[in-house]
Amino acid sequence: VAQPVEHGRRVDTVSVRDPGVTTAGDAIVGGLNATDEGRPRALAAADAIRRVSPLTDLRPQSEETADLVVLARPWAASDPLAAAAHRVHVPHLVATVRGEVGIVGPLVVPGVTSCLRCADLHRRDADPRWPRLAAQLTATEPPPSGATVTCLLTAATAALEVLAYLDGAAAPAVLDATVELRPPDLRPRLRRWPPHPACGCGAGCEEHSAG
Repeated sequence: VAQPVEHGRRVDTVSVRDPGVTTAGDAIVGGLNATDEGRPRALAAADAIRRVSPLTDLRPQSEETADLVVLARPWAASDPLAAAAHRVHVPHLVATVRGEVGIVGPLVVPGVTSCLRCADLHRRDADPRWPRLAAQLTATEPPPSGATVTCLLTAATAALEVLAYLDGAAAPAVLDATVELRPPDLRPRLRRWPPHPACGCGAGCEEHSAG
């Protein structure tokens, strides 16, 4: 969360939503501290933002007023916040670590780019067992990733995509796509997720726009 705030003056308001409690595994350079263990994660994240950007407005806000929602859960398609953002036509970006792999994207512009369900439908097409596997993956909250370097690189990559979208200077790389950071080299690999014809989200009906 703190990465785009630290590197871009365009981000002046951040609202953190996370009902979880900070664990020792959440501590990372430039983010949550070891002393945050046991605190509500949303409060600890807000303090991390204040440390790098004391003037950032951290008051709670609704999805309707957000310019962009960042989804950090490993499987964001099951996050109620993703559905809420899509329902009110607010762009949303996945930025997470699944095990040892950093994932940034897709950046969903509702009605314009492919959505998270489009990606799930493509996974189902590739493997009919995917819906059952997805249900197992989202049944419980996974432990924090211990891959510190992967987490930092994922956060930095997400920050660049956030700023590219908000500044409107260039189209983000993760429209209809994800960037995957896999060990051992963590070299960014782009994976395309075109709109799925069975989704019905309306993607592809309008020309892509950076902002």
